[in-house]
This record gives sequence, structure tokens and C-alpha cells, in this order.
Amino acid sequence: MSGRLTGRVALVVVGGAILLLAWWLRNPLLPYGGDTPRASGNSADSPRADDAALRRMRALAAVTAAIRTEESRLHEIVTSTQSAPIRTEEAFEYLKDLTSAPETGVLVEDGLTPLAWAGQIRTTPQDMRPGTFATFTPFYTTLEVVDVRGDRRVVASALIHAEPPANRVASPLDEALDARDLVESFRFSPPED
Repeated sequence: MSGRLTGRVALVVVGGAILLLAWWLRNPLLPYGGDTPRASGNSADSPRADDAALRRMRALAAVTAAIRTEESRLHEIVTSTQSAPIRTEEAFEYLKDLTSAPETGVLVEDGLTPLAWAGQIRTTPQDMRPGTFATFTPFYTTLEVVDVRGDRRVVASALIHAEPPANRVASPLDEALDARDLVESFRFSPPED
């Protein structure tokens, strides 16, 4: 028997960037195959609808907290990267220890020319303004923190979500959450979507 998916949508504001987050959960009142404890599939030990809502809220709180923590870490990387040397070889050496977390990257530009980079950068940095941005491609959702001082621009990036088939080669933040098993999936999109 195929089940119905229920979902909710929420906006998450992170440092001025707005992410639209949808999460989906299988309806706990519908059986999804296998043996059922009673003819209807509902029993005293079956999950109730309010349990599903509680799981969704816990998952949303977990992903929101993780994104905010990641934003703080990206700000620290950007601040440290502004002190990178101006010589290319020295700049690469300086950056290599700043992005030890998987799926995090940093790029330093002097003028409009890339000087050095380190880690994983899954999208092309788009915005020239300082601030926090969510970037969406058909396969990746990233969080970017940009800082501009004079001719130097620093972009730190973290992968938040990956769509199939890219999720097979990437380790996004939303898949690593302990609360990930509370919902079937997360979906991120721009607010205007």
C-alpha cells in the first residue's frame, strides 16, 4: 500500500539570508506495508498525529540550530581569512587549516582575481556584497558568508543540502543531523519559489 506524505513549510532567517525549508513526513496513521498490529493498522502503540507534528518541529529546530551554528563558523573563517598573506603560495598554505570540516570551503580574491582557496566549494560565488546568502543550484543549497575589505573579497561556503544524484557524492549538513531520522526529507528553496 502506498502512503501519503504530509509536509510543512517554514522560513529560516540566517544573517539576513532567508531559506525556505519544507520537510516531509510519512503519515503515521497510514500503514506502509508489513504486518499491522490490528486490522486498521492503528493500535494503542501506533504513533499519533501529534507525535508526527512533534517530530517535525524537533527536526526543524535541529536544522535551524545547525544552520545558525554553521553561519557562525563561516563568519570565523571569513574573519581569519582576511589576514591571509598576499602571496599566492603563502595564502594557500595559510588557508589549508581553516576548512577542516567536510563540505566547507573558502575563497580569497584580490580585485576580481582568485588568490587562493581551500576545502570544498560546491557553487560559484555570485554576490559581491558583504553578508550572508543562500545559494541555490539544481543540485546544491549552500550557505555563503562574504566579507569585502578594500580590494579583497573572502567567501566562505558550507553545503546545507544536496539533491539526488549529487547527494551520493556530497555530505550535506542536513543529512548529518541526529534529528534527520525524524522526517523523511528536507527541501530548501528560495522564498520566491
